[in-house]
Amino acid sequence: MTSPVEASTARALRRLLGGAPQGGQCHDSPERRDFLAGLEFLIPELMAAEPGGWPRGLALDGILPEECTAVDNGRVVVRGMAILLGGAHDQRLSPVFADMRIEPGVDAFKGFHVLFGERDGHGELRSYPLGTVIADVSSIEWMFRAVRRPLKKR
Repeated sequence: MTSPVEASTARALRRLLGGAPQGGQCHDSPERRDFLAGLEFLIPELMAAEPGGWPRGLALDGILPEECTAVDNGRVVVRGMAILLGGAHDQRLSPVFADMRIEPGVDAFKGFHVLFGERDGHGELRSYPLGTVIADVSSIEWMFRAVRRPLKKR
């Protein structure tokens, strides 16, 4: 069953992709801001359902995209940093990567691959000061991941 947060975020993505060129960047717009605001709530929800869960008392307070690409009709890739809210990580940043595809005609995601947070040398969440940019996410040891298949174009 699709959660209200997933349904709302999927609707926001549909609106965003309606005005974005396929293969092109999703530039700053009310539609992009609505989608990113949905991800703030969807990421913790997705991670809470995975083994290891989501840390108690931790929330997201914004997503700062370095890249937001409309890959094709129904699919977006976002890479950037999320602002953390709570505890020792309050007002610090953590990397995020999301590859998401919406279900045609339904307010739900057909597939996603979401990675969040970097694991430090002690197995804990590493956070960075505001203003930090991580250009290459390929070397990150991700702390949290959530996957729903399929993602490939039909």
